[in-house]
Amino acid sequence: MRSAIDVAVSACVNRDTPVILLLSGGLDSSTVAAALAACTHHLTCLTMVVADAQGDERSQARAVAHHLNVPLVEIMRDPEQVDFTRPFAPGLPRPTGAPFRQATLAAADRLARDTGAKQVIDGGGGDNMFCSLQSVVPVIDALLGLNRAARPLATAASIARMANVSLVSVMHRAALRMMTGRVAYRWPIDRMLLNPAMIDDFIPLHPWLVPPQGTPPGKAAQVGLLLAAVSVVGNLEAERRPAILSPLVSQPIAEAALRVPSWMWFEEGRNRAPVRRAYATRLPTSVVSRRSKGTPTGFLARLVEKEADMLRPFLLDGCLAIHGVIDRAAVEAALAPGPARDLRFARLLQLADAEAWARSWS
Repeated sequence: MRSAIDVAVSACVNRDTPVILLLSGGLDSSTVAAALAACTHHLTCLTMVVADAQGDERSQARAVAHHLNVPLVEIMRDPEQVDFTRPFAPGLPRPTGAPFRQATLAAADRLARDTGAKQVIDGGGGDNMFCSLQSVVPVIDALLGLNRAARPLATAASIARMANVSLVSVMHRAALRMMTGRVAYRWPIDRMLLNPAMIDDFIPLHPWLVPPQGTPPGKAAQVGLLLAAVSVVGNLEAERRPAILSPLVSQPIAEAALRVPSWMWFEEGRNRAPVRRAYATRLPTSVVSRRSKGTPTGFLARLVEKEADMLRPFLLDGCLAIHGVIDRAAVEAALAPGPARDLRFARLLQLADAEAWARSWS
């Protein structure tokens, strides 16, 4: 894994050309930071800061930058940099669903002008490439591959710890899943705020989701995660300058990851175990061993609250409503005055980006 990651990252950069890394302090972007620090002399890390503690990962980003002896720039996310009427990926075959990234890339673009960087690199897709499953199927793979190396109980204990449930519950669910005999990965479909009559017509069927006979269910699910990771690189504008690159979504890493049994990705209550071991000496222990992950949900909720008056006509009278894609009444209820009370605000941002993308074609 270490060799594949180093090769994939080094192939993206020129040793003598300045580059910016979007460093959150999580394992994925930190791994990219370690690989970059070994192959370029002109690395500047950028971490985006939010006001709430849940999304503030400055301490982890600082630890990585200090460990690697590279400069770190901290910039507060600016909601004024987010324009819901401007599509994040104009001209691409599908919307990205992440308009809030406008604030991140605006900050990266300013830093690129200051440093002369031609590339902005991130750790996008790492969860998918490194088999971060939230499922019992790795336990089934370990049970099916019983030998000296397989460790179904240890795998189940790790998943139980990650999901904050009992070991008995995980083993019970694994047994029920084994009884069904189902192997194929079931592509998740988010029906929230969509017109139910439209959904069944658009359930995707991709050849990667049809596993060959004899494929363990955990490996089939891992391939499903790889398919989702493709959207990370598919949602980047090819002509954008500075270029945005996600080196973790690459063939060398995919091939190395697929050689790892699904159950081997989980150890001591942590996921992505092979990557943690691979970079244990090249990153701070606090980052390699961390289980939690920061989230920008507070920033997203404030965005929706701030722009609710604009979002109402934008969504309720837009292309998605006219063509019956959204459940107009449900969207209207989600945009009711008051603070964002649940994760519907994240869905509203996805719909806003889809609406802006749809309008960009007319």
